[in-house]
Amino acid sequence: GLAIHARLPQEPPRLIHGDFKPEHVWQNGSSLTVIDLDLSRPADPALDLGKFLGDLPRWCDGIRGGGLNAARERFLAGYARGIPPQRLLRAHLYEAVELINVAARWLPLSDPGWASRTERLVGQARAVIDGLQVRLGVRSARKPSSDFLDTAGTMEGPELSAGARGRHTQEEDSTNARRAN
Repeated sequence: GLAIHARLPQEPPRLIHGDFKPEHVWQNGSSLTVIDLDLSRPADPALDLGKFLGDLPRWCDGIRGGGLNAARERFLAGYARGIPPQRLLRAHLYEAVELINVAARWLPLSDPGWASRTERLVGQARAVIDGLQVRLGVRSARKPSSDFLDTAGTMEGPELSAGARGRHTQEEDSTNARRAN
């Protein structure tokens, strides 16, 4: 990861959200509200983009027919329009890191499908890193493993359990309650 990061073009720090993910974007009709700005700080602007992309599988897991790819494409069509191409390259590195984070933090070990979903997320992170290495000329392309992605490139398997999704909300609720006191 660090060798790849060193080869990526950098840009000056900018104010970022710091924890940009789908659950922090609320839609009300045609307007959007971004919440939870407590981690905002000057940093690499690619961090927010990579965090969001890496967190998408958690919300799209189990959606067949290109659900993850469709969500990625729609997000990138809006968010990435007009950004420097080198930012998108760095965002993919951060995406791979977030995919590993999602696998480690959000998949409960008590869920019977945790092992296969963890394997898919780790495989997806590996595919992102492999793609960056090829694009940067670090190594030549190799055939992607079909163990992790179906033919459409989407995540397979059942949805994350309500417990996995609810755990974040419960943690945030207790954190917010402590802050309020």
